[in-house]
Amino acid sequence: MTNIETDASSACALARANIYGLLTKAFLHPTDQMLAYIQLPEHKANLMLYVSLAPQQGIEQPFEKLVASSRAASAGREKLDAEYHRLFAHLGSARCPPYETEYGIENVFQKTEAMADIAGFYRAFGLEVADKNRDRVDFIGTQLEFMKYLALNEAYGREQGERQQTDIAIDAQRKFLCDHLGRWAGSFSNTLLNNTENQFYRALGTTVHIMIDTDTELLGVDPRASMLSPHVQARFAEPFECHHCEATRRV
Repeated sequence: MTNIETDASSACALARANIYGLLTKAFLHPTDQMLAYIQLPEHKANLMLYVSLAPQQGIEQPFEKLVASSRAASAGREKLDAEYHRLFAHLGSARCPPYETEYGIENVFQKTEAMADIAGFYRAFGLEVADKNRDRVDFIGTQLEFMKYLALNEAYGREQGERQQTDIAIDAQRKFLCDHLGRWAGSFSNTLLNNTENQFYRALGTTVHIMIDTDTELLGVDPRASMLSPHVQARFAEPFECHHCEATRRV
């Protein structure tokens, strides 16, 4: 592999990590700080770099709508806050549960097994969900942030010429998409689009869907996905900033 190819692959991995980081932030409770972060101009630069290097499938338009709607939401954040709670906040009545095991898994033992497997992915990289974080390991934001972490590991490994670290990071991304995020992200996004007219969350759902589809193609994997329906009642390496996980070093 030439230096030019290595540089391009490293730049693509870093751009992917930054986009995953943006999507992670977008699933946090809406605050002025979160909306301001979405609007940072550096995100557009990362997106355009990603588009130039990856087999993307029209991610630019929903991404631009996400940024534009975040500006509009800043002027009326109360409405976005109310929609966030209606869609995500209360598991029993949430219109769009943001948790993997609420899609296609009915048996409590299967849920426990799936949660343990997800946590095992995190622990393999010295990560665990922070005690201060109340979300579960199968939360969409946590899984997106884990993909950010793996992509950062890949980018660092490529930049440093560390073949083993690069291969481990790529293999982990493929397995995590196949076994978890890639299997349910499409169903989650469709559920989100079918249950909201809010432009911010519609753009977010579309962007996530396209991003995951693009990444599965880029990484050459085919998740064992099916059309899953949510069960709704009454109807790691280099240090990084992480709101859902905290790095722990093994002794």
